[in-house]
Amino acid sequence: MTPAGTPEANGPVTDRPDPATPATPAAPVTPGTQVGRFCRSGWRLATGLASVALGTSQVRPAPGDWRFKDPAWAQHPYYRRLGQAYSVSCAFADEVLDDLARTGRSVSAARFVVNVAESVAAPTNTLLGNPAAVKRAYETGGLSLLRGTRNLVDDVVHNGGMPSTVDRSVYQVGRDFAITPGTVVDRDPYAELIQYTPSTERVQARPVLIIPPPIGRYYFLDLRPGRSMVEYSVGRGLQTFMLSWRNPTREQASWNLDTYAGRVLSAIEAVREITGAADIDVIGFCAGGILMTLALNRLAALGEEPVHSASYAVTLLDWGQEVPIKAFSASKLLALARWNSARAGVISARDMGGAFTWMRPDDLVWKAWVNNYLMGDRLARPVP
Repeated sequence: MTPAGTPEANGPVTDRPDPATPATPAAPVTPGTQVGRFCRSGWRLATGLASVALGTSQVRPAPGDWRFKDPAWAQHPYYRRLGQAYSVSCAFADEVLDDLARTGRSVSAARFVVNVAESVAAPTNTLLGNPAAVKRAYETGGLSLLRGTRNLVDDVVHNGGMPSTVDRSVYQVGRDFAITPGTVVDRDPYAELIQYTPSTERVQARPVLIIPPPIGRYYFLDLRPGRSMVEYSVGRGLQTFMLSWRNPTREQASWNLDTYAGRVLSAIEAVREITGAADIDVIGFCAGGILMTLALNRLAALGEEPVHSASYAVTLLDWGQEVPIKAFSASKLLALARWNSARAGVISARDMGGAFTWMRPDDLVWKAWVNNYLMGDRLARPVP
């Protein structure tokens, strides 16, 4: 440890092992085998539903599934059969997709569609299919339904028809997030560079630059004490810097990856100049990690080494993998996104957020749907 701003090499960094080699492609599967697998899955679906109807099925929803926590799903014969039929049907759809995946085909888009369809079809999304909502309506004399209708109208008017997942009125910048002391030390049309005030008497000589995604606010990494990445960093004696990207409008429609990666490069130089360090550490979050990689590739091509180490958080670089977000990489969807971006100049935060929301519809859509409209509850307040 050295006084703030004193350049001195940190300890050695252990090399990480090389990435694992790609998995061997699946062996070819004949059409006859595929048909046979589908027929077996269909037979299991038919016998499973018959068992449910006869009341002999032992199928149960997943223990951690919040949708089926009410005791009625296990005790009431109607709801027990309804939940079992839903579980058996979802298992059939998932099994068919798994069989297709074994043939070596890409099923990312299909799995995304099926996942959304399964979430939409959940019985808990309807009043009569949700025993907890029925009980609440009875106990409140229908008042919960009136409150739910009011919440629905409010979301249609103010939230684009999507169920609200947070009460934005109770959050305030500088109180609930973005509260770690710091100063803007570099600014250009693309971003501001923030240097955070050390909270320790001595700091590491090598500074760290955090690169958040340009599609979000930087302060998602600086929440309240105890839940702040920035607070943790300065509390560990790290000289911490972070980029805060400009919120683009139609006027910045010409910006591209080169624009953002170039800003990362200039931020690296600014941090080195301010601290006097020969090299720095960088951390890329989400799309910030992609921009960081582009910048590092540029530095490697130039034979320059101003970066000592690079770390990634929630960053996808290998798009050859079968991952949920790959569902949005279909050519027609990309063409639509390009057309919409060219028309509006930018893709709005609501559109971008909506796309990510449907990747986890159970938790980010239907949980709020049930809470806001069927139960008639208010949105949860932030934890003190």
